[in-house]
Parts: sequence; structure tokens; C-alpha cells
Amino acid sequence: MKMGWLMLSKPSTFWAQITKAKFFSSKSFWSATKSKTAANLWRALFNMKDKLRAGCLWQIADGTSILIKEDSWIPSTPSLSNIRLPENTFKVSDLISTGQWDIVKLHSIFEPFLTSVIIRIKLTMYATEGRDKLI
Repeated sequence: MKMGWLMLSKPSTFWAQITKAKFFSSKSFWSATKSKTAANLWRALFNMKDKLRAGCLWQIADGTSILIKEDSWIPSTPSLSNIRLPENTFKVSDLISTGQWDIVKLHSIFEPFLTSVIIRIKLTMYATEGRDKLI
């Protein structure tokens, strides 16, 4: 589990880049699939995905790395897989306008309680050098 966390939290390390290039070069770790011929390392990492996902939360800077439905970005919120999104709205960045939450868009997509929870999430664009970060 520790190796999976290191790969997710420090993607620029040599080890993480090699692992990504070898096992899921065109996808994110979360959307990667397990092949029958995968190395033991990849199978172990793959089998930890659910546990890692349960313990991770995205700190939002610009939202470009975070998928609205698939990623964990709203504290204490279960899956958003049943939410209907407007056309061309896939990433959290689609819910942000000029460095702030797009309140009108949030109200049009989410129920009032969830919208209020999202609005309380601080965008950390300057604190994280503009990059979304797993915490």
C-alpha cells in the first residue's frame, strides 16, 4: 500500500514514471486495468486501488487532474457516479471559473446540501503551485 501511495503522491519520481510507462502509460492509475500477464508489482498495486481510493482525497488547485464522478474530492461524500453532468463537463476544473467555484453551475448539477459542501472547499491554486494534489 505504501508503494501505491508513493506513486500517487509523488508522480514525478523516477520509480513512479517507470511504473506508469510500463503498466498504464495512456491512462490514470485509477482507470488502468489489470492484464493477465502483469508483473507481480503491478498486480499488487492494482489490488490496492480500492483501499487507496478510500483513503485519498484531492486537494483542489485548478481541478484539471480531478474527474468529477470517479475521483474522491468532496470530503465525506460517497460516489458521485449517479450524478448527471452537462455535456463537456467531466473534470472539477469545469466547475471553476476564474479561480472560484462557479456557483450557478454547481446549483444546476448538485443538490443544495452537496453544493454547500463543495463551496466550502478551498481552492489552493497558489498554495500548491497550481497543481491538484492527493492528500
